[in-house]
Amino acid sequence: MSEIKLMNNVVVDEPQNVEIAIYNLTGKKVEFELIRKFILNEKNTMFYLDRKLNTSMEAGTYTDYLWLDTGIRDAYNKPILICLQNRSGCYIGHYTGAPRELANRVKSFNNKNRKDIETNYSRFMNKYESKAKERVHAYISDEDEYVLQTVNQDAFTEPDTAFAFAMRSIGIEFQNPVEEEIVEEQVQEEEGLSEVETEITVGLLLDQMENMQNYIDQLLARIENQEKTSQEEIEMLKAQNQEYKRAIVNIRLFNDEHASTQETSKEDDANGHNLLGKNEKILVLGNTDIRVAEMRAIARDTYGFEKADFEFITDYEKIKSASSRIHGSNRFAAVIFGNCPHKVAGMGNYASIIDEFKDREDCPISIDARNEAGGLKITKQSFRNALTKVYRELKEQKAA
Repeated sequence: MSEIKLMNNVVVDEPQNVEIAIYNLTGKKVEFELIRKFILNEKNTMFYLDRKLNTSMEAGTYTDYLWLDTGIRDAYNKPILICLQNRSGCYIGHYTGAPRELANRVKSFNNKNRKDIETNYSRFMNKYESKAKERVHAYISDEDEYVLQTVNQDAFTEPDTAFAFAMRSIGIEFQNPVEEEIVEEQVQEEEGLSEVETEITVGLLLDQMENMQNYIDQLLARIENQEKTSQEEIEMLKAQNQEYKRAIVNIRLFNDEHASTQETSKEDDANGHNLLGKNEKILVLGNTDIRVAEMRAIARDTYGFEKADFEFITDYEKIKSASSRIHGSNRFAAVIFGNCPHKVAGMGNYASIIDEFKDREDCPISIDARNEAGGLKITKQSFRNALTKVYRELKEQKAA
């Protein structure tokens, strides 16, 4: 899944990792599209913070971080938030967790502000609880029910949708629903939906969408017979109709899917920096398809490595002469290999520098970064996979 832009300067770069994090925290598989809908449709879902965890609901007051409320709660009924970082005026990222986890994460990178962060964390939680109460839905208690409610709301009550226009054009007006008096009842512990209940709920959703799609088909036939209806509105309605058809297909595929959930490579409470000895580094050697800044960010956000923990030699010509500088050096704890030249100075009878490092006993941990096709290539995913192996081997060495 490619990155998703929520607003002009707000981007979730790896939404699939948000879904994985939520699954690990709740045991529930939640589509990112539902999270996107909650963030954009509900009030008070965006919190701007600085490095001391001072918080504002307004953009521009504090600009170091942006926390997005997913609408999902964890097993302890704590909100699950997405932390984005300000990078040159654009908030981007995907790190996902409960507020306490995010606060600890900020604290680990801003050690001198630990006291202020702890004080402001309590203030943030008070503000969060207050602002969440102002929403139509404070959080998503039931994913299927929330989808039904918001689908109904979008299709029938939004005045600017093509669907609403079509019904107004044939003289049908919808009244705003009357709010029912809320009666306080004793709250009982709810159990999760059984397989039968889930199947019924998804079936109701499909029936609802199919009925709406069939009705749009009828409306299109009637509208196309009216000369006064603009071609632009007809095209809008056709586009919306196609969206419903695609949604029905996607829901059916999702409902039939029984594949096991993919494991995430992220480690709990990872602090890779502490696994390296004094002055030790991880060397990244080879051509890359991503920027050094992106690799540093992945290493920091996923495993807690620091900027000084890495050295990068990615220029093809410089790699040829790098061998003499790294041979016999005890400052590298591990090497991640990408595409390297075959002819490298000082590698003796070995066919390549990679073969040499993997064969010699005095060489550091050596890991290939390979893409899905099996080729040596440092991409975002291959770097993440290689770093996972490095982290785990360092951890095993530390334990030994």
